[in-house]
Amino acid sequence: MDISLNNRRILIADDDFNNVQVILTFLEGISDQVLYAPNGKVACSLARSEKPELIIMDWQMPVMDGLEAIRELKSDDDTKDMTIIVATGVMTTAENLKEALDAGAVDFLRKPFNPVEFKARTESALRIKHQHEVIKDMLEQEKKYVEQALEHKKRELTSMAVLDHQKNSMLNEMLEQINKLDRLTNHVYATDIKAIERQLKEQLDLGKSWDGFKIHFEETHDGFFEKLDQEFPGLSLNERKLCAYIKMGMGNFEISQMTGSSDAALRKAINRMKKKLELGPEDEVRKFLFDY
Repeated sequence: MDISLNNRRILIADDDFNNVQVILTFLEGISDQVLYAPNGKVACSLARSEKPELIIMDWQMPVMDGLEAIRELKSDDDTKDMTIIVATGVMTTAENLKEALDAGAVDFLRKPFNPVEFKARTESALRIKHQHEVIKDMLEQEKKYVEQALEHKKRELTSMAVLDHQKNSMLNEMLEQINKLDRLTNHVYATDIKAIERQLKEQLDLGKSWDGFKIHFEETHDGFFEKLDQEFPGLSLNERKLCAYIKMGMGNFEISQMTGSSDAALRKAINRMKKKLELGPEDEVRKFLFDY
């Protein structure tokens, strides 16, 4: 993107209008959106309301000088990232330069202005500003992408847990029906039924289901179980599962539905687990696990 196009708002803060006229001449071809402030106080006000891409700030001005204005803008979250060049014909030593940069300026222009230097430094400041904006946008997009991916993982994990429970419930029902059929047929087909029963029980291997769930869970909550095991080794497998379900944001009703537990039984299990987690009666287990 060409930063010399007339699309950048620039604020000139200088109490000498002759200097302003010179700067306006130099800014031809760089910007046609130029604001003017006769002192630092007005410059701060315009900076907050107009959000210029660049401020050319004279050092010595009445009411509020340039460095005071820079420090005020840099102390405000709304203006702290503004790009500011200090301009001066008096404060031109290396120590002055360091003072201006320490205050928050990105560059330094000596008066009387050299047109080539003025244009080069101004366009360089605008180019850096543009690059920072691009990087900031990229980081924001990356942050959104990561948040969306994480949310997708969480939904996927919840769905996986629910589907796993539904599968196991269905297999248990099938086992009951098979056993009922065995009794109704007076065990005539016992050999065949036993084979089917064995296959169903293999599918009900909760250890394998838990291992798969655990792998997916730790993609979203890295190191959760390792830390839990180190700090609270007395937790049972079911209690570790319960910790995971709560960490996922599941409510008591959802957990009861998924595990087949009554509300009373679940509350009792949570209270037992709280003691193992070394939480007092007033401590909230959900908050503890969310922050864990």
